[in-house]
Amino acid sequence: MIDLDLKKLTAYLRRNLVGILVVYTLYAGIGLKLWDVHKDQEAEKKSLSQERIVINDLKVAFEKEKASLTVDQATRDLELQKREFLVGRAEGDLAKQKLEVANREQLLLDSTQQLKNGQQLLSKEQQVADAEEKIQRMMSEFSELGVNLSDNHHCLSGEPLKRFYSARAKFSQIYTLIKANLLFQKYGDFIEQNKPQGSWFSC
Repeated sequence: MIDLDLKKLTAYLRRNLVGILVVYTLYAGIGLKLWDVHKDQEAEKKSLSQERIVINDLKVAFEKEKASLTVDQATRDLELQKREFLVGRAEGDLAKQKLEVANREQLLLDSTQQLKNGQQLLSKEQQVADAEEKIQRMMSEFSELGVNLSDNHHCLSGEPLKRFYSARAKFSQIYTLIKANLLFQKYGDFIEQNKPQGSWFSC
């Protein structure tokens, strides 16, 4: 039974060997082609995977750089704001210092002017005091001469005439000092009492 089957199988293979070989060759070629396609697909998948990794790495690097730039920009903005604040404060301090200097200069000018006015006032007072001292001395000298300027000097001679001219010269000096120092209120009576009354042209 078994020998019969083997014979049949052998006879079948002999009759269909070419066909079997053709089918086998065809399927083998298809299998190899499918395997090549599979390998190409695997290689493409691997390439795509690598590209995704590279793209993801690039995206991560871009985001990091973007974040870094954002931080750097924020730092620069903060530094700029800080500098602007410092410059503004420095300008404010400078304006304040200028105002203080101007105020001190004005105070100095005012003090200098007050001192100058005080010195002028003191000088004027000293001048008046000196003038009064001289006026009083000359008034005493005038009185000591014992001359009446209203007398007719044309009738005088010798020592009396000499004293008359000396007295008239002193009176003129006294009058000039009183006028220059505005002392008429204090010494007006002396002027009125001793000024010449009338004019004489001959004895």
